[in-house]
Amino acid sequence: MKTRISSVLILAAALSASALVPMAAAPAQQGVVPMAYSVRSVDHLGYVITRGTLQQPVEEVAALSPDSTCLAIGTAGGAVHRLRLGRGIARPVALPRAAKARPAPFFADTPDRLLWLERDQAKGIDAASGREVEGGFTYPEPIETLGGNQSSVSIRPDLRVMLVFTPGGKWQAWELGGAGATRIASLEDAPDETGWICFSPTGNRVAIIADDDRRKVRFWDLRTGKPVGQSCAFDAEIVTNANPGAFSPDGDRFVAGNVAGVVKVWDVATGRALMQLGPLRDAWVRCVAYSPDAIRIVSANVWGEAQLWDATSGRPASAILNHRGSILSAVFSPDGKYLLTSSQDRTARVWDGHDGAPVGVPMYHESLVRSADFSADSSRVVTASQDATARVWDAQTGQPLSAPMLHARRVVLAVFSPDGRFVRTETVGSPGLPGSFFLWSVPPEGGAPEWLLKLATICAGKTINDDGQSVDVSGVLAQLDDVRRQLGILPDHAPFVEWGRWVLNDRADRSIAPGFTITPASADKLAADLAAAGTPDR
Repeated sequence: MKTRISSVLILAAALSASALVPMAAAPAQQGVVPMAYSVRSVDHLGYVITRGTLQQPVEEVAALSPDSTCLAIGTAGGAVHRLRLGRGIARPVALPRAAKARPAPFFADTPDRLLWLERDQAKGIDAASGREVEGGFTYPEPIETLGGNQSSVSIRPDLRVMLVFTPGGKWQAWELGGAGATRIASLEDAPDETGWICFSPTGNRVAIIADDDRRKVRFWDLRTGKPVGQSCAFDAEIVTNANPGAFSPDGDRFVAGNVAGVVKVWDVATGRALMQLGPLRDAWVRCVAYSPDAIRIVSANVWGEAQLWDATSGRPASAILNHRGSILSAVFSPDGKYLLTSSQDRTARVWDGHDGAPVGVPMYHESLVRSADFSADSSRVVTASQDATARVWDAQTGQPLSAPMLHARRVVLAVFSPDGRFVRTETVGSPGLPGSFFLWSVPPEGGAPEWLLKLATICAGKTINDDGQSVDVSGVLAQLDDVRRQLGILPDHAPFVEWGRWVLNDRADRSIAPGFTITPASADKLAADLAAAGTPDR
């Protein structure tokens, strides 16, 4: 019996495997206890931290070396196995932040870097190593956190312009470059409060929906600081805790929806309303977006309804796309072929971006899905859920491509790096404290090589025979040596080789996870340094 299994799910089993493969750590305060039919590692509180391994038909006798680096296993057959314990399971790089208001975007180019904002400067951080690299700059003045951790900083996606709401109540546009951030304009007649920000994908315009007047959208030129056109007004408020507005790809039009379900399209230069879409019903519009080719507009509401519209005529271009709970995000894929929605009904769904036909199966979590996004090549989806996990999925099938990325708190955002090798997640904080960012390495795409199937079988301790029965794996250590030999002769760029070698690497300087070069000790120091750098920001 043959079953098609995702190669990255097979790899996930290996990454969380037990002490037989040198990766399941047992620090000095941990021990390994004999259990019936298998050996498992447990921590000092008694929690199981690895799956069972070295499966046997009867109990084994086990002894841990004094330095917790080796384990001796005696079997019923009279054999004694000496196993080396590994250096810990794969984990993300944690990036704690001192202020909720600060984003941490990826640079658009490769190798993958993050722009890390501190109170008086920004740093470029290499995703793989955690080292400070080029791309940082100083500010014209410190960035302060506003009361209640309100948003005070927005950065244009190309990382060339930053819009800052200063403690003095002024909106300032800063141009970013190697020489630092240069103040280029203060917005004239700007709101006295913070607000929701949207940058035009082309040109130098920005839209602001002020917190003290949520019935209006206003536009400014970032170079001159002067208002553009007339303000665009609704009869009812705009919900600003999602994505209620968007520029067209050429920046000439702007679409927004309000709490009454009304969606309007305006001419940015004049402020003139060009068309009204819907409403579907009298319900809050949480999300709107233009397709990359400007042919379609999507709107989504709290009743779990999304609708595609013809961006030229304003007519419906699809049937209503239904979730069973409020839709929390709606985005088009970079190639425009797909639409991705996430919902309170614990699912994310992919639809055809032209006619709204369902694509693949729903992607399920244990709680609401706060956000979902595509990879740059539109082939994968990453979801962020209130169940404290993020996960990578196949965009066309809806099948999972990774094990859940486990967090201690709810995950509110997850995005791919430009080359798709990493995922950056963001968690909520406790009352009065910001959450954290995390960097996760993402397995490559492609089919599972034979050695990976063998490694997963070794870690599981079980295999399926020709009769479809689950049976014990025999000759475990010999098979493990064979996998080591195969990985040793494969080229570095071969699929999954970096990941397989990481699993079998028990060196003290092993990286925190495949795809990274930073070690666990260096990752802990990086997190401490970033947290300390932010402490003056009060």
